Amino acid sequence: MAGVKSPGALLDGLPPHDHEATLQAAQAALKTNPKDVGAQLITIVALLKLDRFDDVVKFFESKGPHLKQRAPLEYAYALYKTSALEDAARALAESSVRTAGILHMQAQVAYRKEDFAQAARVYASFSERQGLEHDQESDFRVNQSAVRAQILWSDVLNDEMGYEPQRGDLDQFEIAFNVACAYIARGDLPAAEFLLAKARDLCLSSEDLSEEEKKAEVSPIAIQLTCVQCRQEKYEEAATTASAIRLVDIGDAATRRVALANQIAARESVINPYRAQQAFRSLSRDDQDSLTFTYQEAALSRSMMAIETQAHKFSHAVKTASEKPWAGVYVAAAHVQNQHGELAIAELLALLKRRKADVGLLMTVIQLCILDGQAQAATEVLQRFMKQLEQSTNASDKDVRFSNGLVSLLVSLYAGQNRTEQARRELEKAAQHWRQRIKETRASLPLLRAAAAAQLEKPFSDGEDFARQIIEAVNDNEGRSMATTAGLLAAGVQPSDKSGTGESTLQSIEALTLNINAEALDAAGVATVEKTVPTLTSSKRPAQVQAKPRKAPQIRKSRMPKDYDPSKTPDPERWLPLHERSTWRPKGKKKNKSSQGMAMQGGISNQDTGASAPQQQSNGQQKATANSKSKKKKGKSGR
Repeated sequence: MAGVKSPGALLDGLPPHDHEATLQAAQAALKTNPKDVGAQLITIVALLKLDRFDDVVKFFESKGPHLKQRAPLEYAYALYKTSALEDAARALAESSVRTAGILHMQAQVAYRKEDFAQAARVYASFSERQGLEHDQESDFRVNQSAVRAQILWSDVLNDEMGYEPQRGDLDQFEIAFNVACAYIARGDLPAAEFLLAKARDLCLSSEDLSEEEKKAEVSPIAIQLTCVQCRQEKYEEAATTASAIRLVDIGDAATRRVALANQIAARESVINPYRAQQAFRSLSRDDQDSLTFTYQEAALSRSMMAIETQAHKFSHAVKTASEKPWAGVYVAAAHVQNQHGELAIAELLALLKRRKADVGLLMTVIQLCILDGQAQAATEVLQRFMKQLEQSTNASDKDVRFSNGLVSLLVSLYAGQNRTEQARRELEKAAQHWRQRIKETRASLPLLRAAAAAQLEKPFSDGEDFARQIIEAVNDNEGRSMATTAGLLAAGVQPSDKSGTGESTLQSIEALTLNINAEALDAAGVATVEKTVPTLTSSKRPAQVQAKPRKAPQIRKSRMPKDYDPSKTPDPERWLPLHERSTWRPKGKKKNKSSQGMAMQGGISNQDTGASAPQQQSNGQQKATANSKSKKKKGKSGR
């Protein structure tokens, strides 16, 4: 076609990284010939390089379906960056091209849609492809490790499915970070902390990244490391790690929100809750369009409601929590205004009567009862709640009644009160509810296994038939395993060896007891351990432990008397008034000269007889009285 230039001719003379100039040259060519496919493709690439994704989508829409089929990867990527995930998935599915880039994009769209099972299947198909370049294979392994972590976070698949790191993979900081996230999902926090520290060191020492790229890559690692340290109660280390995070350096809005939440958690003991609430709310308003995963959004919502209750913003917390089915604990905290004890339990019980289906509120009431030493009251509250759900005509209410959490909680309360038979009956009722519906939900499998084990513990083999039915139902759903084989053997059933998982796969008793010395165990006797933990049956508070005698406080020298001698014993009467001490001597009145000669000559003095001070005082009083009487008589006669 006349006037049509090749892409190479359009790019001649242009700087290699000047995308604005490239875009202007391509647009000038399109003005001359709007159907120039080369100029169209250059325009799309230049707009993508300039992060003008909305303009890319508009350009594709203006040119019709032919250009979408010609550049399906660029079209899907633009839709992905504008959060049009459904349209991006549809465009990739309609494309007949199956290059490595298309598969990468298809897996990334499924990952962003939180369809991690589909992303895992796409990456599994990558392993069947041959001839991948080194960079493509590296990106593939990094993304596969990320999908593995998300599978464990969402708990939608078995732990065995997904990516397992191979030798040398942990030398890449991206894979080390993703594997650390998988360990967090598993609950192995020390291993996660080690891998996150390693990922941070690898990132900072990388020679392939610029300083700006290192800042962008290190921020998510530091955010995750802060979370792990807080969960291990290493608050000083978490505060140090969080202080190195700069929110202004984080470009992604969702990452900024998570970073602020972790910074607040790391400084929980010193931060002002009102300032934290203001900062968190302002950031949430600025980042309304941020793309966070469902579990991240739930955690951020819980953090926001916890901050609002600490800041006494109870009305807003109740309004926000009423829209969330899992937010009963925040409703309870706001209703009693962060109080606890018997009064708080009474108010929450009254609230539970109005919110009959609030499982979170129920859990909060039970937790408060347990903390207050009222295990029996907690059991009765849970029993009443379950009875209400049993009487409901709604099928979903009955599923809640026999959910793993409620049944496990009631069984634990029964076990703490030595009510073994009631715990066994509760597991039996739950097994009868879920036994015919295993294919609908795999979440009930742990409950069914526990019910089968409880039935096998019945005396006189009363529960073997029901245990066998439960184990066979589990076996039909998930396949024969060593656990189900052992269960069938305990129930008196001889499993077949056709599947290779029968009795022959179990270790023999001789092999299990090979390294056990029975004679040494018999000579050592039976070990007995005294039970030191109080049972939940007693509602009385434990006796207070007698405190150890404290040392006498040290008195400063400035408060000591100047002539203080620690070797001398202090006077025990030093606290008594002077006139009450045994050493006190009163000051007697001075005698006049006329009375000095009235004393009997040759009389015995008090000092010679050893008379005490009180006797001297009494004699003096008598003399004074006699003198006064004589004076009065003389006075009368003188008149």
